[in-house]
Amino acid sequence: MEIGTSQHPIYIIAETDDYLVIDKPAGLLMHETTKEEEDTLAAWLIEKYPEINTVGEDPKRPGMVHRLDREASGVLVVAKTQPIFDHLKAQFQSRTIDKEYTVLVHGKIVNEYGIIDFPIDRGREGRMVSRPKTDPLKLKNISRLEEGREARTEFFVE
Repeated sequence: MEIGTSQHPIYIIAETDDYLVIDKPAGLLMHETTKEEEDTLAAWLIEKYPEINTVGEDPKRPGMVHRLDREASGVLVVAKTQPIFDHLKAQFQSRTIDKEYTVLVHGKIVNEYGIIDFPIDRGREGRMVSRPKTDPLKLKNISRLEEGREARTEFFVE
């Protein structure tokens, strides 16, 4: 079923009383940022499913247990009830859910397989950035230590 925002069609792949599985289109922001965008998945969810407004941990991210970047398209699970939100969150935290992505890359890939293992965080301009790993025990690194969320990507070239 295709429904969506004024600029972005959203396809509902599956729906139960507890959750939605949707196909998020590229170009659609998950939730507003400091720029207070109005055309977001969160705004659409609240409009179509007002009861979802109380699900989750952050009212700006109703029912959202994972996310995709604005320019990425893909399948998302959105909790419609707090028990399912808690259950899905626990699965993501324990890494019992596998996430797979297909990405087009321009240029030459040196290795057919690899692991990218850098913490990620928001940079000064609000965009997501990787934080290179540094040895916190070295005195020269004290002023450069920056926290970030763990992010580990295993890739295969097809």
